[in-house]
Amino acid sequence: MVDYLNHLARMELLSEGNEHPAYAIAWRIQPNSALDLIVPPLGRLMGVEAALRVFLGVAFALIVSGAVAVERAVKGRHEFAGLCAMAVLFSLPLTWGMVNFTLGVGIALWGVALWVRLSAAGGWQLWLAHSATVLALFVSHFFALGLYGLVIGLIEISALVACPARPTKVVRRGVMMAAPVVVLLAALAMSGGAIGTPELPVWNFELKAYWPLTFMNAYDRLAGLTATLVGLALLLWLGFSRRLRLTLSGTFIALGLAGLYAAMPVTLFGIAYLDVRLLSWAALILPSFVVAKPGGWRLAAGTLLATIAATNGAVALKAWHDLQPDYAEIRKSFALIQPGSAVLIAMEDGLPLSDQPLLYAPTLAVPEAKAFVSSFYGSPSGFPIETKSPYDRLAVTRPIEYVPPTVTALHRWRLLPPQLRTWSRDFQYLYVIGRPASGAAVVHTAPIFVGRRFTLYRINPD
Repeated sequence: MVDYLNHLARMELLSEGNEHPAYAIAWRIQPNSALDLIVPPLGRLMGVEAALRVFLGVAFALIVSGAVAVERAVKGRHEFAGLCAMAVLFSLPLTWGMVNFTLGVGIALWGVALWVRLSAAGGWQLWLAHSATVLALFVSHFFALGLYGLVIGLIEISALVACPARPTKVVRRGVMMAAPVVVLLAALAMSGGAIGTPELPVWNFELKAYWPLTFMNAYDRLAGLTATLVGLALLLWLGFSRRLRLTLSGTFIALGLAGLYAAMPVTLFGIAYLDVRLLSWAALILPSFVVAKPGGWRLAAGTLLATIAATNGAVALKAWHDLQPDYAEIRKSFALIQPGSAVLIAMEDGLPLSDQPLLYAPTLAVPEAKAFVSSFYGSPSGFPIETKSPYDRLAVTRPIEYVPPTVTALHRWRLLPPQLRTWSRDFQYLYVIGRPASGAAVVHTAPIFVGRRFTLYRINPD
């Protein structure tokens, strides 16, 4: 999981306290902080790595159970939302290692289930459940809060279309929905916190056309394409044969998510890959708003969904298993790094998909070798980590700069962000992620550890 090890490095640092030569802990009111608040204290009881696995396991469990809970709230029974959730569980947005977002998706699903169950009666129970959900989502992930708000808003609009209500009731319901969010945003502003960084949005319509074909699997494009095409063929067959139809609420949700996907930039406030997250969310929420006719076709459809889920899970498990020796090699190489050194991460040009989960593995040198690492997640992404002097001049200022540069960029300084343009003078070690046999020689360096999928270099060895 690409981001997972970067988060693990931060969890280990937070659990150790302010004892690092390059980094300091700086707490403030900030969204997307569930991981930082939960894992370090839990890690002191069971170990940080085990605590992070528990956190991720709970997030996955919330997603599957939350999808079932929404379907039971809408239909009064569980039909196939659980299988759909299992099929999408190893999709790209949920296995990139964005663990705060993954937890947020599970909480958002449970929040939608509570809203559907309690919205007819209204009253203090609905207000309390909604406020608790908003608070939990604010702490977990702000984009997941937006997805929750969009769905319950569309549910309310569809209810008004079906049965118009008095304007005063509509206003009261709108105020109740917005009030907790407004209070939290005001607290965020008064504390000096922010959501992301003040950057212009970036659209990439090529990626927007590419995501639906491959988002179902993060580790194998063919598996992702196959799962998407099979799932799409199943939906088209069931739709045209009138075995499935969307409810009115489901139609509003589907149209709202489709419109948002078309308009959503790939990067907003410096937070990348937002549009593809909508695809996994749609696959999790929409099955609960589908009316299915009875018939023998259900067994075949369920078997097909179970096959997709099992295949995606098997591909992910194989990828995770195959990378374990590489993680062990990278950790072994930390013994060659002097404490207090500056470590740069780069990657081979055209890095294959199978090697990408190693991109941030060298960030574990932060807690394990007491080093400064160029791609270690800190304050520009809203995490409670500040870079100490004299390393602060090497720290990133924009979240996109956490992505390691290519070897080609190292040789062409104009392609590098400003803090890396004198890398050969400022850093002492360089990790290049990629197969050593296919990598080009890196100037100003000498290899000191060669692994299967990475090379550690000493910079300016003379």
